[in-house]
Amino acid sequence: MASTMSRVAASSMMLLAMKTLVALLVSKMAPTTAALAVLAAEIGNSRSVFAERFMAVTGATPVRHLTELRMQLATQWIARDQQSIDRVGQKLGCNSQAAFSRAFKRVVGAPPSAVRSPAGLYKTQSGDPDRIRTCDQ
Repeated sequence: MASTMSRVAASSMMLLAMKTLVALLVSKMAPTTAALAVLAAEIGNSRSVFAERFMAVTGATPVRHLTELRMQLATQWIARDQQSIDRVGQKLGCNSQAAFSRAFKRVVGAPPSAVRSPAGLYKTQSGDPDRIRTCDQ
């Protein structure tokens, strides 16, 4: 019974953490170590314990997960909504179009302009998972 309760509590904490990550995404706040420490503190964990638990639940680090979410949004805004690459980079809090384009290519494996091509982006291979970084890095 206690084991079930602790799993429920851990699941609730991770749900709260995921909601907070989405809030970070919307607020354009960079997924820095400091931001993750604040997030971890909100759910009563250290940054390292939070990252470990987050990885166990999602299969990705919080920074990687947030960066991938941002690039999924970017893909959607460019392809479906036909927004400019510069505008999408601004919406995601990147300092420049070049910084956004580099981050997009690292994560997705193709430049943002590939989203607009007739063949589409979805036939490209994903980026190097060990090189996940934000626009500012």
